Amino acid sequence: MSKITISDNELSYSNLIGTGSEGRVFKYDDQALKLFYQPTENKLNKLKVLSQLNIKDFVMPKKLVFDQHNNFSGFTMPLINLSSDKNLEVRIKNLNTLKEKIYYLKKQEELIKRAHENNLILIDLNPKNFIIDKNDNLIAIDTDNYIVNEYKNDIFPTYFYEYYTPKVSHNIDNNIDKLSYTLYLLYMLALERYNSSKLLYYNNDDYIEKYVESLDITLNIKEKILINVSDSKDKVYLDDTIDELESESSFIKCK
Repeated sequence: MSKITISDNELSYSNLIGTGSEGRVFKYDDQALKLFYQPTENKLNKLKVLSQLNIKDFVMPKKLVFDQHNNFSGFTMPLINLSSDKNLEVRIKNLNTLKEKIYYLKKQEELIKRAHENNLILIDLNPKNFIIDKNDNLIAIDTDNYIVNEYKNDIFPTYFYEYYTPKVSHNIDNNIDKLSYTLYLLYMLALERYNSSKLLYYNNDDYIEKYVESLDITLNIKEKILINVSDSKDKVYLDDTIDELESESSFIKCK
């Protein structure tokens, strides 16, 4: 993996694209450049592995970035031209029917499956980490926080890590992505949303299971959803079963 050296005075806040818990992203020439607040060796080694992967619709690192003192500080990646909706969360909010919303949620699960096929675990499925480009393609970003081989995730997202580990397993595998996908899907599609504060931790109740039981959906999709929100270590992809939620209504409702 090649590297470049960038001094502090080469970056302007006029080129700032966004900020996050780990760092800031700038536009740099025709690329995006992410600089970390606290670069780590785990991150450096992980970026080297990710840069070797070419997975459709995933933004992967291209070059390592070092400062003028030769300290690792970040990486470059392709710069994506965004649609007006910018990300999955905004797109779902702007759609009127469950049928339209499910089209994009199925695209999201396709990306998750593609990552798992390449031995990647996403961990943080925040819909803002799935952007929509000018051609309406759904694209995964923030790939540098994935679990890759022996290289762990660098941050622990509030949702749904603290809920998953005591309920399902402290051994993190792709089941966490299946649980997170299912819970985000419910949150974005349901008219009467579950109380997200209940998922800041797990206290041995069956709150989510009771919530799912209350939804006015088919038994087939309900059974799959219940597997994914339960303590099962054999969680499933929803695949085409999600089509059973389709309608011209805007939201899933409770009975």
